[in-house]
Amino acid sequence: MTDPTGRPATGHPSSARIIGAALALTCGTLIPAQTRLNGALGTALSDAYAGAVISFLGGLVVIVAIVVSRRSHRDGVVRVLRAVRTGQQPWWVLLGGCCGALVVLSQTLTGAVLGAALFTVCTVAGQTTSALVIDRAGLGPSAAMHLTVPRLVGAGLTIVAVVIGVSDRLAGGTSWWLAAMPLVAGLGLSFQSAVNGRVREVGTLPVASLGNFTTGTTVLLLAWCVKLAAVGLPEHLPTQWWLYLGGPIGLAYITINAGVVRHTGVLVLGLSSIAGQLLGSLGIDTLIPVAGRTPSLMTVIGVAVTLVAVAVTTLRSRT
Repeated sequence: MTDPTGRPATGHPSSARIIGAALALTCGTLIPAQTRLNGALGTALSDAYAGAVISFLGGLVVIVAIVVSRRSHRDGVVRVLRAVRTGQQPWWVLLGGCCGALVVLSQTLTGAVLGAALFTVCTVAGQTTSALVIDRAGLGPSAAMHLTVPRLVGAGLTIVAVVIGVSDRLAGGTSWWLAAMPLVAGLGLSFQSAVNGRVREVGTLPVASLGNFTTGTTVLLLAWCVKLAAVGLPEHLPTQWWLYLGGPIGLAYITINAGVVRHTGVLVLGLSSIAGQLLGSLGIDTLIPVAGRTPSLMTVIGVAVTLVAVAVTTLRSRT
């Protein structure tokens, strides 16, 4: 990681960056499971919007219980609100949950059709591109970073991996808008990580997560209410308890990322998370294929290229 002059940032040794990248990679493996669960929930309800609301509510209930249980977290909420009110932090740091809401809605709308692997590679393109911009602008908790050659090469390789991984599915007749929605949602993931890191600087990790789930749940509830006026409530709720785990999984992902983004920067965090997402999605789609379709050779090649991109960016980001 570099400071605005291009020199290594002080206070963030290489070991901290590598550990942070490893945590982000491990955490990323959770997202394919969330994608599959939320997609299945939306299908079971015959209502993707209701599925997204339920998923976010599950995470909100858990994080509210965590924040209320400890005074340090409750005080953190007060500090964050005060920081926004006094201008210490801009108001838009509270909007990270909107990006998460769009991702979850994309999962419930397209996850069951695309499969975890294809959904993941679609979000990668947006996430990688926005991470470069956000790091350069200094919107996260770290200083602004130059667009160094390793960062540009790593991001470029990841986009190449997306093209490779998605090519055969689109050629096979998958509707382009199904791929476009998670791609657009991916644009917000890096912004979400950046603003969560800023909130965490003032409050605590659970406080950053609370802000995400509060904002995201509000946005999804408003969208669902509009849909209710047209189609009404779902006829029944599914009885399989595991379909409701998408929210807690998202909570774990957001909390861990908010903690490590300061040490990695948004781009390294994003690429490491992407590698975990691709590996996890490859495993899920192999063990539990969508419509009997296991990952293709092109998807496997895309995963391999992405892993190379992560290595280039994390190990040489100080140059």
